[in-house]
Amino acid sequence: MRLRCNPELSVRKIDNELFIYNRDKALIHTFNRTGVFLWEAVEAGLPFDAMVGRMTDAFDVDKKQAAADAGEFIEKLRDLGLVDEAPE
Repeated sequence: MRLRCNPELSVRKIDNELFIYNRDKALIHTFNRTGVFLWEAVEAGLPFDAMVGRMTDAFDVDKKQAAADAGEFIEKLRDLGLVDEAPE
């Protein structure tokens, strides 16, 4: 599964924080270090398995926990309308 970021968002990274403004809903979202890591993986077009692999390399987490955390975060991004599935 590959995801893509909603093109209608305004995204700014300041220091280690990411700010995403959803113009349609007039909402601002901020992400912590792990959220920034996953957002950038989505922007790069990485498939889910590659995101999980990079998480296990970057953070002190096993593959099972990384997959659960990434899956939960991505579901939240979908629910908020920040990402959707990229066409194949």
